[in-house]
Amino acid sequence: MTQETALKHIKAAWIAGLISAAVTLLVSVIAAAGVAALADMGFGWWTLLDVALLAGLSFGVYRKSRTAAVLLFTYFLIARIALWVSMGSVRGLPMALLFGYFYAQGIRGTFAYQALIRADPSSAPPAASGRSWKWLWVLGGMASLAGLALLAGLIYIGSVSPDTAVVPAAELPERFVTRIRELSLLEPEEKLVFFYSDALTDIEDGVFLLTDRNVVICRKEDAHPKVIVPISSIRNVEATWSDSFWEDSQVTLTLADDTQVRFPLSSEKGGDKAFFDAWKKSWEAQTQKVTEE
Repeated sequence: MTQETALKHIKAAWIAGLISAAVTLLVSVIAAAGVAALADMGFGWWTLLDVALLAGLSFGVYRKSRTAAVLLFTYFLIARIALWVSMGSVRGLPMALLFGYFYAQGIRGTFAYQALIRADPSSAPPAASGRSWKWLWVLGGMASLAGLALLAGLIYIGSVSPDTAVVPAAELPERFVTRIRELSLLEPEEKLVFFYSDALTDIEDGVFLLTDRNVVICRKEDAHPKVIVPISSIRNVEATWSDSFWEDSQVTLTLADDTQVRFPLSSEKGGDKAFFDAWKKSWEAQTQKVTEE
């Protein structure tokens, strides 16, 4: 292997390591902000240690360390197997093979480079000048500030945004109950049963409620921003269930006057079906009451 080829393999390996560190950072922050599906996969604040380890080993490979290259590949392999075991499936195999290839080539590159330098010390590239290191520190500082800004933004969104799942009323934070009442979505004696919002920050952008009396839909951008559907007026319900974290289930209500109302429900933790089952029990109870009267 030539020195030029070795350096190319080394560069590809440390860049792959930094990309992995950046992705792990983003996913960890999102999981810590309240995305349960990612948290269930093991991501959270503690995985920031993984970020630090990946970044440190990548820097070691950048410095052409054989030990760092071997540890980076070994750590990647162990972490990937552990993730697959926890998930119960081998997801992302093509991407894992690609990163594994870069890391393995990084090992080859660092060993070949060090062997070539030992054989001919004069072939070693000149040390980087102070100016080069200065610009490296400047760029690193800018990247760090950008990362901190992103981290702060994600933490803020995580602190004010609603859960990504359907939430039973007993588990709903009080600030959302207060906001629901501010929007006049509940009558004074009405009891909330389930809550779901697909909004990023303000639930007025999209909130869907089941109460002991009504199905309530509020979307600020709709022609009719607030729709309150009495359970007794619902004639039929159809649902298109989704098993994907990225795509909500869709529920269609057909009312007594044949109009239809549609709204989404997150499938996370089976919340969509829990919402549906609770509605069905309430609807059957109210229908039976009307029949007996």
